[in-house]
Amino acid sequence: MLDKIKKKIIGVLQKGTETLLPNKVGDLFEELIVNKTYKDTKEKYIQLLSKNTKFEKSFIRSLINKLEIIDNNIKCAHGPFELYLMQASLLALDLKGPVLELGCYKGGSTAKLSLICNLTGRELHAFDSFEGLPPPSELDVKHNFIPWISTKKTVHYTCGSYAGSLEEVKSNVSKYGNIDSCSFYKGFFEETLPNFSQKPAFIFMDVDYIESAKNVIKNLWPKLISGGYFFSHEALVEDYIKEISDPLWWRTEFNESPPLFYGAGYGICWRSGKYSFPSNLFYFKKN
Repeated sequence: MLDKIKKKIIGVLQKGTETLLPNKVGDLFEELIVNKTYKDTKEKYIQLLSKNTKFEKSFIRSLINKLEIIDNNIKCAHGPFELYLMQASLLALDLKGPVLELGCYKGGSTAKLSLICNLTGRELHAFDSFEGLPPPSELDVKHNFIPWISTKKTVHYTCGSYAGSLEEVKSNVSKYGNIDSCSFYKGFFEETLPNFSQKPAFIFMDVDYIESAKNVIKNLWPKLISGGYFFSHEALVEDYIKEISDPLWWRTEFNESPPLFYGAGYGICWRSGKYSFPSNLFYFKKN
């Protein structure tokens, strides 16, 4: 990276045809710092995970290398460390039971989870319409981000967004993941989830819509094994958090108070010195 900056500066000085903007050099140095910090944080993550699970450093490093290949070849709706956080929970989870994914997009997260499931002897059940988002209800046309956390103010949703066909997802998982660990369920959640009878130990939900999230929770929360994890990918979306943590809704649906949402409002993250890798993830557990 330093060589890249050096060559850029020398090239500009030799040609004399463009202005060497300070912010451009600043961007290059910022990229250097982020890359270096990412590598340092990843190494600390590997060391910590090897101490708290039965897996050795070389095994974890090899798995992460495979996840990085997926990041480089499949368009993902999540960041690398978001999957590492879920990976850590899965590798340390001392519960039997399958993993469920709600919302596959292009199959990046599906491929990653399939590798982890194969290594831990779990099945992965992937649910998606494989046609993109349905038409949004009035509640889901626009969501507001938490203003003091995110630089974004709002996100707008349209029918067909985040589409990945079943054939595309299967192809990506076959190429970069472990297709033998997977079962796929095509259709909207209200059609497919009521017929699913297994008890999951781990759930990852990236469904965007509030109504979809409530449908998923309504069908799967009673089936989640005690001690199991339920991850969601909208930690920074104020409207989403408010609606699915509504105590009245939880009392009406389950006759209980909502669980504690770890990371809601800021996203769980890894930190290295003064630098942090925030995420859009939060999770809750079944007690």
